[in-house]
Amino acid sequence: MSDGRRFVFVYPTGYKFGKAASVTGIYSSMQFCYGGRSRMPFPINIECDTVDNAQHLLSLMQPIADRYHTTPPVKLLSILEGLQEWKNVCSFMDSLTSTFFAVSLGWKIGIFIARAGAEDSLNKSKDQQFRTCDQYSTFHGAYASMATAGQLVFDYIGPGTGPEERSEAPPAPPAAVVQGVIDPPLTPHRRDRSATPGPLHQGPWPNTNPQTPRRPRLLSEVGPRSHSTPSAVHPVQRSGTLHHKHQSTDPFSPSSSGKQPLRYGEATVGQTVTADYDHDHASDNEPNYGSLFYFYLRTHRFNDHAAHSLHAYFQQSQSEEEFIDALQMGRDVEVTSGEASFIFFLMMEHPEGPGDSL
Repeated sequence: MSDGRRFVFVYPTGYKFGKAASVTGIYSSMQFCYGGRSRMPFPINIECDTVDNAQHLLSLMQPIADRYHTTPPVKLLSILEGLQEWKNVCSFMDSLTSTFFAVSLGWKIGIFIARAGAEDSLNKSKDQQFRTCDQYSTFHGAYASMATAGQLVFDYIGPGTGPEERSEAPPAPPAAVVQGVIDPPLTPHRRDRSATPGPLHQGPWPNTNPQTPRRPRLLSEVGPRSHSTPSAVHPVQRSGTLHHKHQSTDPFSPSSSGKQPLRYGEATVGQTVTADYDHDHASDNEPNYGSLFYFYLRTHRFNDHAAHSLHAYFQQSQSEEEFIDALQMGRDVEVTSGEASFIFFLMMEHPEGPGDSL
């Protein structure tokens, strides 16, 4: 691979990601990113062929990351469709190549413009099941797939890294999480952290627990296209609703406080969110972790978005330590390490069948 190639790590200005505290900037190799179902819009790794092109891409994408990093993935794509700044990004990237390789599972997670880079990422993955790459004819298509973890697919060419024939079937959402490689930054934008990152991903998450029913696959399918204009986005409808609930003291909680502020949610300007999680009104396909778990969510004012996020972190974690680390790194569910440990204990007690709720 040419020494001139650089990798743009796009993340909100002033924020640090992961244990390595990676910041937005330009690097010699791809930084750590989540893969598989835990993908989120930001951070995102993007390969460029020269330093100048990498700097230009970062200048185009940084304002978008700063402004929209808390926006849910599917909603973000609908916003980007009509955003001139995003059209400028796509036009620039589409001028560099006609094929984008989106590696969602591999040694390095990100969007490659060179086949060699994508193949290297797949070949260096230790496990065969952690190798997933799909080709797209536009940057918009590659980013949409990565940002929504495969929920939205546009301008799809085919799977793998070879010169495949165009495929009518879009890729299935990846099924696991793999970490990338961390290298020192070459020209990162370093600023003092001025705020705590908001929620980075919301909405429904696939259920990988074999004991509970799987929710329907969330995917908007669009056939291959030859032009580079971002395609229309079809938002995914969420299951479940928000309801007002009376607060009560939780005798099982490690926290001594009774009524607390809302732990997770999104409000419009001038609007106060007071809705809590209500498992009684959730979809029948919701995973069920037992009555104590949902009682804890209600009494501690977690809403349904938090429940989906907790489920996602639980499914991707192999241990209590990984679950706690994922919550603290994601920062979209505000809990202490003690609370995270207690929540993990509740979720480990069951999953069980639907119907057991207070």
